Amino acid sequence: MVMQKSHLVETDQKFHQYAETGQLDLVIMGNSHTFAINADSIQNSIHFGSYAETIEKSFFKLKYLVESDKEPQRIILSYDLGLLNDKNINLKWNSFYWVKYYDKMEFFEVTDDKLGFVFHLLKAKLIPYADGEIDLVDYYFSDEVPVELENLRNDKKALNQVKAEFDCLDSQLSDIGVHYFKKFVNTCTENGIELILVRFPLTSYFYQSQLYCYDDLEYYDWIKSNCLSDEIRILDYHNSYADSLFKDPHHLKGGVIRQMFTSKLKNDIAQN
Repeated sequence: MVMQKSHLVETDQKFHQYAETGQLDLVIMGNSHTFAINADSIQNSIHFGSYAETIEKSFFKLKYLVESDKEPQRIILSYDLGLLNDKNINLKWNSFYWVKYYDKMEFFEVTDDKLGFVFHLLKAKLIPYADGEIDLVDYYFSDEVPVELENLRNDKKALNQVKAEFDCLDSQLSDIGVHYFKKFVNTCTENGIELILVRFPLTSYFYQSQLYCYDDLEYYDWIKSNCLSDEIRILDYHNSYADSLFKDPHHLKGGVIRQMFTSKLKNDIAQN
């Protein structure tokens, strides 16, 4: 049932359709902030992002693309604060098509939560798809907005909600996050794929809540110095939109707003 309703199945089918024609120019990857892009309005592009996606899953999806021998010319990857934090790598062994790319020993060596990793591995073996329920809200999450979320947008409760999410983070960077991010970057370079890192729009109070646990300048400076080459482009839109244009603290409204953002992104990519 999970797989029948999964957005990931739909995107997988779209990928193979493009792969058959040999026309796949752009793949959009990363967490739900990437939903701000209307991929249907960009020629020869597909959306491979998913809700709450973490860097190791993006890397396994990238391997899936590369092994198809139809890798895209460009990849957009969400580049948020928290991308390389161990807290955000949830260890869930989602039984989807990229699961074969998990290197169990490698993951075990680099994760700080070895017990959690073993638990989810056993859980997936005993109860397949038990951790896959999050995919059911993938694109459904971005299509319709519950009224209560709309009402929370400029309410103090929304700020408290996002503050609580980030107060529990232990550090800005983790060994496992850095490990898979470097592998993602290197795989793109080795296969001639242009990687574009995008900081997606956020409300001002959501971003400020992140700064309780992150020094954004230090965070991004470290990544640039230790993980990236000068050739990799970074496009920053995190504070480019008024809070009134968001449907919740960190997702743009749909329709015209997202189409405007997509057009802006397309123009910026073309100009560089």
